[in-house]
Amino acid sequence: MAVHLRFRSLTVTTADTEKTYRFDGPATVVSGPSGTGKSSLLMLLKHVVGGKAVLTPAVRDHVLSARAEVFIGEQHVVLKRTVNDTRSGQVDVLDPGTLATRNTYAVQADGDLPPLSDYLLAALDFPRETIPASRVGKATTRDLTFTDLFAYVYREARNIDREVVGHLDAWFKTKRTALFKLMFALTDSSVLELSRKLGELKEELRKKADEYENVKNFLGATDSRTEDQLRAELTSLRDMLQRADAALASLRHELEESTAVDAVLRRDLRAAVDSARDAAQDVLAAQELVEARAAIVAQVELELSRLDRSTTAIEKLSPFDFVVCPRCMQRLSTRLVPEDHCVVCLQHDPHDHDVDPAAIAQTRRILDFQLQDARAVLDADSGVLEAAQQRAQQTDFLTHSLRRQLDAQTRDLVAPRFDAIADASARAAALRADGGLWNARNSAGQRRHP
Repeated sequence: MAVHLRFRSLTVTTADTEKTYRFDGPATVVSGPSGTGKSSLLMLLKHVVGGKAVLTPAVRDHVLSARAEVFIGEQHVVLKRTVNDTRSGQVDVLDPGTLATRNTYAVQADGDLPPLSDYLLAALDFPRETIPASRVGKATTRDLTFTDLFAYVYREARNIDREVVGHLDAWFKTKRTALFKLMFALTDSSVLELSRKLGELKEELRKKADEYENVKNFLGATDSRTEDQLRAELTSLRDMLQRADAALASLRHELEESTAVDAVLRRDLRAAVDSARDAAQDVLAAQELVEARAAIVAQVELELSRLDRSTTAIEKLSPFDFVVCPRCMQRLSTRLVPEDHCVVCLQHDPHDHDVDPAAIAQTRRILDFQLQDARAVLDADSGVLEAAQQRAQQTDFLTHSLRRQLDAQTRDLVAPRFDAIADASARAAALRADGGLWNARNSAGQRRHP
């Protein structure tokens, strides 16, 4: 550790001044009368690297921060930590030349900041390991931290004469042993991983042993039958299980045969369903076509009705010269009407060809022909619709008939076998459970009657 971790200086900052202590030589001896601050100086070094230092009241009251220039591994950095304020739980890593902050680490595990221990261990190229908490098979673990490792570098004056690296602290014994082995290459990460795995397996073994004892005690207290009685019961259970399995196999075979008989009926039903679906689509298409034809017939009939009304109005009203309005009976002689306009509606007078009886008759003949043709097409399409509806009714009837046959056959042949299979399966499962319980009882009986 002395090769990889070296303090070059310590700078102590108070409200009034700033003092730097240099450790440039190969070895530095700090001497002086009692109470002059020797221990406080060393405690501040421990404080800067994240240790739980015992700071004197004078230090806590007057020192604002401590800054240590450190060579750690291959890195040359300055570590700075405040004293007794809101940031005393953090350590800043500074550039040794400019004292600019490179990063900030948490002394204790913090969700927002990375831990200082991980940074220092990584700088030392020392493995970050987790070890079993004890040797009694507990599955709990402990992390080896830089503070644990620093115990090999710094011992407080009150402990120098009475312990070696905390060997009197029972809680530190496991960590101290693991650290010693790691420092002197007496172990490695793979061995420690195996140790953790061994602890987990021992804990699991202890739980299983306790579970076994509980089951054995329960069975011993609830069942007083002898081994011969248990063996006779096992033989009976195995015989019943064999018969139950045979009955279950027979039922399944019968069900497979019934299913094969149903295959033809199911195939016919699928074909009938497809035909019914096609017929329904044909009915929809025919209905849409008939509705379109009916709309055409209605339009032609409307045109004929309009022509008849127009012709009647012309024939009946043309000879009259209106002098009063036929609606309100007001006189029209004083009304200013443009030439070639109707004195009643004020629209243009119709052209001669518009009121030509021959032209009107020709138009009526054309509309009559269109009406006859549209009605003929409508009748034909109505016949197609009726045929499609009949075919749809036939396919629906066939589908319902086949479904009734299949339901009846399933109800009479398949469903009872399904129920029987379910009962036989439940019976076989119960017999197997009884057999497993017998094996547990037999194991307990062998230990009661060796």
